[in-house]
Amino acid sequence: MIHKLAHPVEKISNWATHMFIYRYRDWPYDKAKLLDSIHQETKKQKTDIDSNIAQSIKTEGLKESKFNFLEKANEYPILEKFSEFFIEALADVVMHGLPSIDNRLALPDRITQVNPVVFESWYHVTNDGGAHGVHCHPGASWAGIFYIETSGCNTETLNGVNRWYNIDSNKGPGDIGSMWWNADNCYAIKPEEGTLVLFPAWMWHEATSYIGNKDRVCIAFNSVIVDGTDEDL
Repeated sequence: MIHKLAHPVEKISNWATHMFIYRYRDWPYDKAKLLDSIHQETKKQKTDIDSNIAQSIKTEGLKESKFNFLEKANEYPILEKFSEFFIEALADVVMHGLPSIDNRLALPDRITQVNPVVFESWYHVTNDGGAHGVHCHPGASWAGIFYIETSGCNTETLNGVNRWYNIDSNKGPGDIGSMWWNADNCYAIKPEEGTLVLFPAWMWHEATSYIGNKDRVCIAFNSVIVDGTDEDL
């Protein structure tokens, strides 16, 4: 017979990691213009991975721009509108989203405004089995993925989905007492058009292999958050 421990017990769950999903209110009205800007840029690419970054974990079937895509608003004015949306969402996470979960995550009272800075941005156009292996974004505070074309993505078959991994998984001796650590090792999100996923940039994540009738298209970016409280003084 197995007895429960008679002594009082307290469960402590620390270090929850928070992610946020925002929905672009003018979708799908602006979809065609945004897609066109990406398709125009893919025609100019000299290689499939124009960024020349981490090519070993990006498979054939994936096209990636240089990391300055949102800076092309002079050529594609629609990019300015989406840049503003990304920045507004980042500011909302830091000023309101995190404190609403736990007031310990609130900024000091002296900070009344933040200025998110998107310092890298790129697009992915994926098909024919293209994938992006597990990675994180060092040097950034928050990262984001905005989904544009996702009609073939499927969480059940893991076709073209993003998965984020628990950084504490695969630690320890792996005996019968710790094997359960991996039960919730990853969290998959089915890409939905017109949605933005914001997550801490240190989180390990991947884009699984994708095959579909239409390309899988998204924009991703890295950001830092700076104090903007006194900028107008």
